[in-house]
Amino acid sequence: MQALQSHDIITTLECEQFLRSQWFDFMSDMNGEKLIKMMREEFA
Repeated sequence: MQALQSHDIITTLECEQFLRSQWFDFMSDMNGEKLIKMMREEFA
């Protein structure tokens, strides 16, 4: 995720907000919190 690599805080927060949203839950069977954690670990 480019926002994490470039330390773009605003975009990162917006993406995380989407991954925690009901809309994401509706469109995907993935766990948004787990996905956020995985991306943070990979790009930290």
